[in-house]
Amino acid sequence: MVGHSYSTVLRDALGIDETFALQVETQLDAFYELRDAVLKGSADLQTLATKAAELRRMGEEVAAIVVPELRQVELRLASCREGGAA
Repeated sequence: MVGHSYSTVLRDALGIDETFALQVETQLDAFYELRDAVLKGSADLQTLATKAAELRRMGEEVAAIVVPELRQVELRLASCREGGAA
């Protein structure tokens, strides 16, 4: 399967859809739900930042996902406070 990514091979050849262990996937799902709640105004940014810190400790690959996500939320909220659209 030259030219295919590892995730494609795992999914197509081995039937593995998850990139991380189930525990990590579950925590990432919770992070994304919390992110959406923060953007809707029904949760606070500090709670999301705390969840991101927990996930960052799970490894650099997880950190590479949550750090930019948190930064984007911060930027969107700042833009809303300045009068821009989310």
